[in-house]
Amino acid sequence: MGSYHVNLDDLNGIGVAAIRNAMSSELVVIDEIAPMEFKSTEFIKAVVEALDSDKNMLVVLHQKSSHPVAERIGREFMVYTVTPENREDVVFEIAESINRVVNYTKFR
Repeated sequence: MGSYHVNLDDLNGIGVAAIRNAMSSELVVIDEIAPMEFKSTEFIKAVVEALDSDKNMLVVLHQKSSHPVAERIGREFMVYTVTPENREDVVFEIAESINRVVNYTKFR
């Protein structure tokens, strides 16, 4: 993890509250879940609550995340691997996917 560290107070306060507040929206966006975020049990609980809901989600998951919740996300979500070569095209693919899902949800 290099010279970075996680501020658990901010993650538990701001990060957890942001996820729970987003649960009232059509789309829950979590950017980014990385190995450091898995040091917070409160953050993990909030992510699991979101995963257990029927909400549409866009989650950025760090490639090196190997926590069971990260593995669940990998199993349950459409996963895009972003590289320098494809990052411009992937943006459009993800946006189209979100638009399809959100519009489908609105009009059912």
